[in-house]
Amino acid sequence: MPLQRKSVLPGFRMARFSFFCSLAPDFTPMINLEQHQRALEINGFTIIENVFSAAEIAQLYGEINAADRSRVTFRKSRDLFAVRQFLKEIPGTKPLLFNEKLRQIVQNLFGPDYFIVKSIYFDKPGSSNWFVAYHQDLTISVDRKSILPGFGPWTVKTNQFAVQPPLAILENVATVRIHLDATDAGNGALKVIPGSHRKGIYRPETIDWTQEQEVTCIVPKGGIMVMKPLLLHSSGRTTDARKRSVIHLEFSNVDLPEALHWSEKEIIFGPQPILETGRLFLREMTPADAAVIYALNLDPEVVQYTGDVAFDSITNAAEFLDKYDHYARYGFGRWAVIRKSDQAFLGWCGLKYDHERDEHDIGYRFFKKYWGQGYATESAFACIALGFKKFGMQRIVGRVMEQNTASIRVLEKLGLTFHQRYDFDGNPGIVYEIFLPGNHG
Repeated sequence: MPLQRKSVLPGFRMARFSFFCSLAPDFTPMINLEQHQRALEINGFTIIENVFSAAEIAQLYGEINAADRSRVTFRKSRDLFAVRQFLKEIPGTKPLLFNEKLRQIVQNLFGPDYFIVKSIYFDKPGSSNWFVAYHQDLTISVDRKSILPGFGPWTVKTNQFAVQPPLAILENVATVRIHLDATDAGNGALKVIPGSHRKGIYRPETIDWTQEQEVTCIVPKGGIMVMKPLLLHSSGRTTDARKRSVIHLEFSNVDLPEALHWSEKEIIFGPQPILETGRLFLREMTPADAAVIYALNLDPEVVQYTGDVAFDSITNAAEFLDKYDHYARYGFGRWAVIRKSDQAFLGWCGLKYDHERDEHDIGYRFFKKYWGQGYATESAFACIALGFKKFGMQRIVGRVMEQNTASIRVLEKLGLTFHQRYDFDGNPGIVYEIFLPGNHG
């Protein structure tokens, strides 16, 4: 990354070193990401141009301008317009933001297992005259306050909990700042101290300006700045009446302690949703889900009426998921059920083709703590509708043990009716059925 020293009048000594940073305008984002990886590791930041086209930026502005600004997460003043939980509040921006370029950059610079943990939109008007002093981003956004070793202090902004976590979590986080406007020193571009992210918690009042260098980061419209939150950074006042709009996204691949959840966890890689309901989305299961599937079958109450037994180990569960071929053979199967609000893995639900009986059945299994909340009915209803509409199924059955009254109630809510009794692994069983509307066998 080329650095250009600011000019200094002869006879004057600078109190600190200061540089401008930018990239050549013909840089192609998909070229030489290794160089950007090294810059991120060594300097704590890097700049990539031409990630978003003018048309994509116009579409993003269209979604933002059409949003209802009366919501509590929208902050509007003379000096600033900001949206917290940006992706939740303006979901129409998601397919625009995660274009192929950004997805490849994130996947290569961070890793395919990274997910969104925070999203904010800043619009600093040209008339704004505020600045932000040097600081590190030392907090993460979570869903609740819980007293845990190494977590604290706590703050609350707009009903959102923020806490300083252990240093290892902060070191894991990476930030992408998407610039919807060209940004330089005139409209408050970030100033950073290269390498400061490698010094742990670095208090601004202890900065030794005889040793440190200040860099002003020039980012063109449609470019991005990738940085580590522990990098010391500041921003200046606007001096040339140009506005500055930035979408700030934070990524991590760390699961928080059980008592806490990221407030905005958003998966961007891996299996994509097959189905969405009001509260849930369903996706294919992979060997990466082995630990939760192992835990699900480990509960004797969960498998009591299923005829299944617990897996011997997580490795055994991973092998089962790796060999599970229903998706490839039929296009459907048992899908992971994920709660949208916190990305929690609730259990599974889906369709199965029984070759011996030549029939399709609906099945579901959830962790006990999620029972009684309507998740089975909500997910199974969507699966049945998909089976009829997309896969052309004429009849779908549900097979249950007679003692499993809770599952029977779910089948009846779904519109399935009694067909016959049968032997369920040596236990009294019942077959329920539902037909494609207009087809009654």
